Amino acid sequence: MKKILNIALLMAMGLFLNSCYYDAFPEEELPAPVVPVEDVSYALDIAPLWSKCVGCHNSSNKLNLKDNAYTNLLKTAVVPGNSADSKLYNYLPGNGHFDIGFTLKADEIALIKSWIDEGALNN
Repeated sequence: MKKILNIALLMAMGLFLNSCYYDAFPEEELPAPVVPVEDVSYALDIAPLWSKCVGCHNSSNKLNLKDNAYTNLLKTAVVPGNSADSKLYNYLPGNGHFDIGFTLKADEIALIKSWIDEGALNN
């Protein structure tokens, strides 16, 4: 009887010790560093981003990105050469704008910042 009890105890300890193991937590993935972009084209790089915004920023909004977007941006939201003082940059979804169901990616925000800092050219 004592032998059976010892075997049962050893088996229980073996099962118990087998269940104890170190959980390796996956390393937290850091976002890729944002590389500043040079020679940003408004027509090729920036204007296509407004397709995400025209649902709200249309002719009924004070910042109309649907009709004459470039002209409207310069009038109301962009200080060419100075992204820090540009309302557009400071209120981008993902960069200070309230949550509206989508955010711009870090590289898209960097692209807009570079475009403004390069003088917000209509090229």
